[in-house]
Amino acid sequence: MPVITRSILLIAGLFCMNAAAASDAINLAAGGSGTSTRLDGDLESWVAIGIVLSSLLTAWCMNAAAPKVRSLGTLLGAAGCFAVALWFFGFVLGTGFLENPKPNQTPLDSAKPALLWMQGGVALFAGLFLLRVGLKQFAEQQPLDLPRQNESHRYGGVSRLLHWTTAILFIALIPMGIFASIIPEGTAYRNAYYVVHKTIGVLVFMLLIARLVWHTRSKRPSLDTGLTTFERKAAHTAHLTLYGFLIALPIT
Repeated sequence: MPVITRSILLIAGLFCMNAAAASDAINLAAGGSGTSTRLDGDLESWVAIGIVLSSLLTAWCMNAAAPKVRSLGTLLGAAGCFAVALWFFGFVLGTGFLENPKPNQTPLDSAKPALLWMQGGVALFAGLFLLRVGLKQFAEQQPLDLPRQNESHRYGGVSRLLHWTTAILFIALIPMGIFASIIPEGTAYRNAYYVVHKTIGVLVFMLLIARLVWHTRSKRPSLDTGLTTFERKAAHTAHLTLYGFLIALPIT
């Protein structure tokens, strides 16, 4: 049975599990042992839903016809960046896990605290940049005439919605996953981070499958005619590499 087929069946099996069994499976995948614990009211599940819905809303607003709504989408993107920065500077630094993380499993694990510092700083500056852009967009009056299907020179509304929702969720997964991997075992909310991270990760995989299916029904725009042969090959290689990583990461 092909590996992708097995993975899809595994994902379907997780959706069919009851909440306790799925949580235990995630706990074991995170390197824990025994029965996992959940936060009161299954808060981690609601957090995952909130992140997904806010990402979907942001992606939709960014590609709306009305310029004011597109400006709102940019401001929502800024708010998301500020939320990541606030999470890092307001919570992560206070845990002490950057100085005393879970014991390293690979030599590269020692770089994770520095990576989190870098991503926290990038999120803060990206939020300020998007805030400035979003406020400037309020002055625009030109509506966006965007069809549902792709056109020969640009992507349509469906492709853009799938692309930006996937991108926003994937970007959110990076600092969340790095932090989850350094949380010491025995921490009360350690499993909660894995629940949120893996839930969103499975959804990103499903969005990727939906995007590939959509491209069989609506042909992607051709590359710009001004590109050289080398640039065309580089663009094609980069595109395939990104798809490869998006498929390989959740499967592995």
